[in-house]
Amino acid sequence: MTGTGPFDCERWAELARRDPAGFEQARARLLRECIQAASPEHRRRLEGLQFRLDMERRRARTPLAACLRLSALMLDIVHEEFLPRLRL
Repeated sequence: MTGTGPFDCERWAELARRDPAGFEQARARLLRECIQAASPEHRRRLEGLQFRLDMERRRARTPLAACLRLSALMLDIVHEEFLPRLRL
């Protein structure tokens, strides 16, 4: 699975059900490819964000807890970094 073409949710879900370790490897590879394809000025920020997301996933005891942690983190980022830039 590569980053070319439209995202196939069903294909990824099937891989996760059939081969969780393979899913994780493919997910990590796709994320690395996407980050490497970013412009140099954005790449460092994306690497830092991915590191934070990975650490939150590892700290969570369950997949649901990971989902909640990641959702909260992303909302914090939106509120702290992006919304202030939109306000005039």
